Amino acid sequence: SARFDVSLEELEGILQDTEGVEERVERDELIRALNEWLGKLGGEDLYIFMRRYWYYDSVREISRQTRKREAAVYRRLTKLKAELRAYLLTRGIEA
Repeated sequence: SARFDVSLEELEGILQDTEGVEERVERDELIRALNEWLGKLGGEDLYIFMRRYWYYDSVREISRQTRKREAAVYRRLTKLKAELRAYLLTRGIEA
């Protein structure tokens, strides 16, 4: 499986309380969970998520790159963030 190194700083915008998360779990455990979740994403979902939260592309830029409407990209990112939160909760990590 592919490995994606994601740091907490790069995902601060989608984690509700990064400092709280770091106080409740070790940093390595959270990073491991994020990498596992990313490894389960499929092509376009992974592309959209990484372009937004790794490369900091705007929704407008991602829309242009994927030839999807901005509203569709925004909805997909919202769904992916909800899925990530749910996944972290299953791992015992409150986000």
